Amino acid sequence: MAKYLAQPRHPSVCTAAAHRRLLMALAALAAFAGGLPLVPQFALHGSAVARLSVRAPPRLRASVRRYASSGEAALQRVYDLSAAGQLPEAAAAMDALTAEGLAVLQVPQAPDVGYQHVYEDHAMSIGIFLLPRGSAIPLHDHPGMTVLSKLLFGRLRVTSYDMPADRSSPSKTSMLNPFSRGRSAVRFRCQPPRTTIVAAPCSTLRLDPLCGNIHEFEALEDTAIFDVLTPPYNDRAGRSCHYYSIADASLDGSDKVELVEIPWPQGLSIVQCAYSGPECGPHQ
Repeated sequence: MAKYLAQPRHPSVCTAAAHRRLLMALAALAAFAGGLPLVPQFALHGSAVARLSVRAPPRLRASVRRYASSGEAALQRVYDLSAAGQLPEAAAAMDALTAEGLAVLQVPQAPDVGYQHVYEDHAMSIGIFLLPRGSAIPLHDHPGMTVLSKLLFGRLRVTSYDMPADRSSPSKTSMLNPFSRGRSAVRFRCQPPRTTIVAAPCSTLRLDPLCGNIHEFEALEDTAIFDVLTPPYNDRAGRSCHYYSIADASLDGSDKVELVEIPWPQGLSIVQCAYSGPECGPHQ
C-alpha cells in the first residue's frame, strides 16, 4: 500500500519496540487519569515519557499493561479474521479499535496527508491514514479489492461511485502508463455518486469490487482512518491505484457521470509517518 502513497517505511527510533510501548503507556496513563486529553508533544520527547512510566505506582503500571495488551489483542483479531477471509466479522472487530490502543496521537500539518504502515503481505495490507482538517484524498479506485475503513477519530465527507460491472475485474494492462504516447486517457460512465458525512465513533465502512469502489475523502476535522485492503494494491496483478476527475456530469440528458483517469493529482502530498502502535501478523 505504501508504494502507492508515500516512501517506504524507514526504520527509526520512533518505530522501536521500546518507544512503541512508551507511547501506548502514555495513552493508558491519560485514560487511567479520567480521560484527560493526550499531549502530543510528549511523543517527541522519549525521556519525558520514560520518566512518567518509570515513576508510575504499581496499580498504574498494571493499568498500562492491560490497556496496551487490549489494543494489541483487538488488532490481532482484525488481522486473524481478515486473513481467514471472514470480512464481515473483521469489520465488526474493527469497531473495538481505538486511537489510543493503536498509539495514534496526532495528524500531520495541512496540507500533507500522513500514512502509517501497519502490516502487508500478498493477501492484505493494513495502514492508517492521517488527514488534517481541510485535506483530502481525491477520487481513486480499488480494482478488484474489498476495503474496510474504521474512523478512529474525526469527521469525513465521503463521495463514492459504484464501479461499472464491465470494469470490476483487475486488468494487467492497468500497470501500463495510461498517459504514454499513443494511448488516450481511460473514460467511463457511472451512476450518480453517494455523498455522506461520517463521524467517529461509527460503524466500519466497507467497499467492494463494485459497490462504492471509487471514492474520495475530505476531512472536516482532523481525522484518522484505519484501513484493511484485501487484496492489496499490486501493479503486476493489475491492481494499480487510479485517480479520476469528473469529465461531464450530464451526458445526453442522462443522470450518469463520466469519469476520466488523471495523473497523480496536483496538490496531493502523502507522507510516511512512523507507526508506534502494536504489531499484528501470523503467529503473533
